[in-house]
Amino acid sequence: MGPHTSRTIKPNELRKPIVTTTSIIKKESKLEPTSPESAESADDQPVQLITNISDVDFTREYHGVEGSEYFLPSDVDEQDRLELQHYLLRHLFKGDIVRKDIKESLAKPGSKILDVGCANGWWLDSVSKVYTSAEFYGVEHRQQQQDLAESVIEKAKKLFPTAVFTVGNVVTGLPFEDNTFDVVHQRFLCLGLPTHDFPVAIRELMRITKPGGWIELVELDITGYRHGPIAKKLQEAFNAVLAPRKLDLLAGTNLVNYVAIASKKQKPRVH
Repeated sequence: MGPHTSRTIKPNELRKPIVTTTSIIKKESKLEPTSPESAESADDQPVQLITNISDVDFTREYHGVEGSEYFLPSDVDEQDRLELQHYLLRHLFKGDIVRKDIKESLAKPGSKILDVGCANGWWLDSVSKVYTSAEFYGVEHRQQQQDLAESVIEKAKKLFPTAVFTVGNVVTGLPFEDNTFDVVHQRFLCLGLPTHDFPVAIRELMRITKPGGWIELVELDITGYRHGPIAKKLQEAFNAVLAPRKLDLLAGTNLVNYVAIASKKQKPRVH
């Protein structure tokens, strides 16, 4: 995962929420050149392939939600992986990937903060340790997540008695009133939201965000550069899995367009 680019989208009317998008992109220009010798030796390495159906792990739990395109597991092991991912991102970006402008809203007493796709609540937990006067909410759409969400609620209430975790769906509608939140955060839904659902989801986030509030969208581009033969095959296999689900391999780059579609206006200015 390489350098990130941050874009702030400012609507023409101040009454609308302000949407900031962060794309996490691996840039080719930052890569060191690969010597022919190292490329050759990598190509010569043996590849472990599954040759027997008994080698496949069928004990993992996957999504049972109708209409969900998320193909990664939804069990305890996956929660552990997501937790590790969160802290790796914190280390990489030296914080919680929150823009300075948004930090001002987080610091206001009584601000309402929502994390969409919160999983076990690690982002909320990290942010809440810094901005102790805000109210924190998390929503997770997976039915299998309900038991885990309840344990998160108990943990979160030790930090803030007003913390609320619930189950909802950002495409069909979240269980919140219009203009509820000062800050809405959503990260890495590119493996669960089909391309046609991204603008729908963003429009729903706009609905529940207060006028002048902030929406922070963090996505990545699932692509690579200068692949060798083996890495190229892996990328092609991954693309083959995502394509039938209409998942966006360049969600980070395409966020600005999704916001423009969601707002039903011309492409907004990008800074």
